[in-house]
Amino acid sequence: MAKRGHGEGTAHFNKIRGYWEARFSYIDPTSGQTKRKKFTGATQGDALKKGRKWLQELENGLLPEAHKITLGNWLDTWMEEYVKPKAKPKTYEKYQSSINKYIKPVLGTIPLGKVRAPDAQRLYNRLLKEGGEKQEGISCYTVHGVHVCLHAAIKQALKVGYVTRNVIEATEPPRIQRHEVKPMTVGQAQKLLTVAKTTGIREYVAVLLALETGMRKGEIFGLKWPDIDFDNLTISVQRTLATTGKGIFIHEPKTVRSRRKIAVTSSLLKELKHYRKQQLEQKLSMGANYDDQDFVLTSLVGTPYHPNKFHKAYRGILKKSNLEQFNFHVLRHTHAAILFQQGVHPKVVQERLGHASINMTMDIYGHLMPGMQETAVQALNGLLCI
Repeated sequence: MAKRGHGEGTAHFNKIRGYWEARFSYIDPTSGQTKRKKFTGATQGDALKKGRKWLQELENGLLPEAHKITLGNWLDTWMEEYVKPKAKPKTYEKYQSSINKYIKPVLGTIPLGKVRAPDAQRLYNRLLKEGGEKQEGISCYTVHGVHVCLHAAIKQALKVGYVTRNVIEATEPPRIQRHEVKPMTVGQAQKLLTVAKTTGIREYVAVLLALETGMRKGEIFGLKWPDIDFDNLTISVQRTLATTGKGIFIHEPKTVRSRRKIAVTSSLLKELKHYRKQQLEQKLSMGANYDDQDFVLTSLVGTPYHPNKFHKAYRGILKKSNLEQFNFHVLRHTHAAILFQQGVHPKVVQERLGHASINMTMDIYGHLMPGMQETAVQALNGLLCI
């Protein structure tokens, strides 16, 4: 005979299967229909306890069919419905890589509601130890990216009612180890420019822009001629160019601070005018075959110069210069270092680089200003002692 437990649900003993069954009525929030759900247990109390717990979770926002979804299922849905419509292509590709290479193979089959913090923590630790293709550990940066992806996915699952809390918040992801910036010297930068100029004018302009403005790689390759104000000696950062496995994408700058106006030297603009003249000659020679999109750095037919092709040429420039230890991003650091060496205020450097805050600038480049403490002491000397 069915027995009602404390006024919640009904329970009866299933003689054939040898366990108690409890049934509870509920309103399905997705359809508004009244439905019933069954719970089993070794005792009547066990079955009713499971049902009450589930009803409480339902009242707290958990969807009734949440238990049927695996983490892998949810990651696919999350990527398609929540990430793809608004994420930048590079971000989408990065998340997809983390999911397919690292998360799904280990945690993908676990029911979404049963994923626990220790599961994710073991994944991080395993990746650090043997996550690479040759069973070698992968970088802290990559593992941290896996954590960011997983945390964002579970956070969305919490919002829509598939889980009752974000268990990833209880994990301890590896800290990203920030390596001390080692910029080029002025002499090395000059040598690089000299070799770049003999390689090709596009490559020279790309290197010169990086050293003279501190712009990010994507900002340089996304630069268009209308962004350059030759009269007022400024360059406006309006967009950035990114590459993925599917090609080239143009999108908004990285942050609000990234959209900025940079004062530049007349010597840089002189070089750009010379380059522009050669580009226009190329356009005339190509005629209707030239696809003019107003980009500064272009292919021979006017389309954006693909960064991958540039990097092949850049590696050759580094080799000829005996500066193979410096990747292209180091040119941005070199720009900042030269400014600090010339006594430029950190706030100005922050604005030129497009950092979100001056704290970020100081965290990255503070070690390049060893004389700041001495300057402070000299400023105080004799002022306060009576």
